[in-house]
Amino acid sequence: MNNEEITILSIDTSCDDTSVAITRGQKVLANCVSSQIEMHKKTGGVVPINASRAHEIKLDPLIKFALSRAKISQKDLNAIAVTHGPGLAPALEVGIQKAKKLALNLHIPLIPVNHMSGHAYANWAQNSLGKNGILNKFKSDNILPSLVLLISGGHTEIVLMESDYSFKIVGETLDDACGECFDKVGRMMGLGYPAGPVIEKFAESGDENTYILPHPLRNSGDLNVSYSGLKTAAFRLIKSISEDTNSGRNSDGTKTTSPSGTEVFNLTKQQIQDFCASFQKAAIETILHKVEKAIDIYKPKTLLLGGGVVKNKDLRKSARNIAKSKHINFHYPAERLIMDNAAMIGISAYHKFILNKEILRTEEEIQELERSPGLRL
Repeated sequence: MNNEEITILSIDTSCDDTSVAITRGQKVLANCVSSQIEMHKKTGGVVPINASRAHEIKLDPLIKFALSRAKISQKDLNAIAVTHGPGLAPALEVGIQKAKKLALNLHIPLIPVNHMSGHAYANWAQNSLGKNGILNKFKSDNILPSLVLLISGGHTEIVLMESDYSFKIVGETLDDACGECFDKVGRMMGLGYPAGPVIEKFAESGDENTYILPHPLRNSGDLNVSYSGLKTAAFRLIKSISEDTNSGRNSDGTKTTSPSGTEVFNLTKQQIQDFCASFQKAAIETILHKVEKAIDIYKPKTLLLGGGVVKNKDLRKSARNIAKSKHINFHYPAERLIMDNAAMIGISAYHKFILNKEILRTEEEIQELERSPGLRL
């Protein structure tokens, strides 16, 4: 069979989005995502058992819908792919059990995929007409080795991708992930869940030089980062701003709360905008300073981005400027493939398939696949 005709149904239930996709080669024929954001807003974050129950309800209809959108039937499939980690254990289990059942019933291989490799390979995804994707922008021999910045709600990793499906983490967060930090700081200001996009929106009207926030581990000598210290500094600064302004009682009545919810602070709209801009600047510079160092060390041909935080336009702009200054290529996934989705899992699985890497073919191999919540690249 021509590699470009390999058709895979992929499933991702790693966190709070249920997703099913159909890919053929590196073309995305269907990418169906059912978001749980509205449900998790009520609890201020993802509750694993609630997420897994929603996956159970939505998965079968999404599979049917994805096949319909791709205009194929199950008999046209060559393999099933599924995220087996990292992620929330109960959520992962739902997708894995469904993938096992499909692979066994259809007598086709099952391909387990690391969710973070999916974010990296989202850069290779093409639309159904074969457009978009990194191979439509650069020649294949001018892409790898690449430095990949994987930055999502739960992960912040600087990864060296030396060749196809060769990953080496060269730097990472030692505590909170960048996306987690955005959400936690947003919660302090009462911005709801998820807070990242709200902080970005407020930052557009703020002055990023108003407040000074630290860059933990900036001079550590390695490529690791820390966001816990930034989070703590942000809380103390919010409290200080409130106390210094009308004894915590501001004219517009804008309220923010401490991480524990025991203290309520009042900030003006302008103070929130300026703080969001200042915090966003510090959060982005913290990781991109280490990315710049990694480029100097490893001399990659390309800088790639992946993960939900890549939706932040300031992050993309700053990363592009670094790549330009270092005279290397730069790429990030299409907008619809930045957030968690199954299409990126399908593209990652395709690369595994053509390399004959970790393909589960027998019933025993398929049945033995287990979730791996703490899986690393």
